[in-house]
Amino acid sequence: MTTLTEQTRKVAQQYRKFWQQGDLDGILSILSPNAEYITFSGAKQVRAKDVQTYVKISLPTALLDYIYHDEVRVDGDTAFSTYSFVYISPISGKKSSCRGCDVMTIRDGKIIRVHEYSSFAELGKEGGRSDLGKIALDEASINAIVRDTQAYFKTQPYLNPELSLDDVAKATGYSRNQLSYVFNQVFDLSFYQYINNARVDYFISQLQQPCRNITALATESGFSSMTTFYKFFKQKTDLTPKLYMQQL
Repeated sequence: MTTLTEQTRKVAQQYRKFWQQGDLDGILSILSPNAEYITFSGAKQVRAKDVQTYVKISLPTALLDYIYHDEVRVDGDTAFSTYSFVYISPISGKKSSCRGCDVMTIRDGKIIRVHEYSSFAELGKEGGRSDLGKIALDEASINAIVRDTQAYFKTQPYLNPELSLDDVAKATGYSRNQLSYVFNQVFDLSFYQYINNARVDYFISQLQQPCRNITALATESGFSSMTTFYKFFKQKTDLTPKLYMQQL
């Protein structure tokens, strides 16, 4: 085994370890200042000035379980690392999986280029990869949309009874198709289901205040239809609002 191969393997193993641990500083420490990422699932090239942001939004969170399939394979200054991860929806518990391979070019102990090949699809469903290609989503993009969408909904936009997917697209900067994919495939809920579940959660959070009128509170929570309110409340709690309030 040559010294070059040994050095390449060591850096690639460190990169894989840092990535699995979500260690941003560790990853950046072994990337060349001029490093770039080329991601084939999203058909884009990430230049050096954008690499730190790209890596940050791509890092695994507590919702990701990374599995590495084999030892790092090395050929001179090039290393190959295959992996998969499972994304667990924080709302439905459903799983989506990604399989991929990182091809790293390493020089002078630093990674100068990473080619990413990956396929992301919901477990148990076929055709997810082609759908992703049509809307230009890759691992980093999906993670970013999930995080930005959750951050946006913390501002409680669903209290507006007229909130639409177009409104969310304008607020977050993502397309309707990209958001629809994340709602349906990652959250495993339609946009309509997602916002009405959020409204039910808000309704329940306000029940600690005494003598709340059901209709008034449902309206305050963003429901424009009591039929819709009762439907989603029953689906989420298995109780009517009146019975739920009696148990408090």
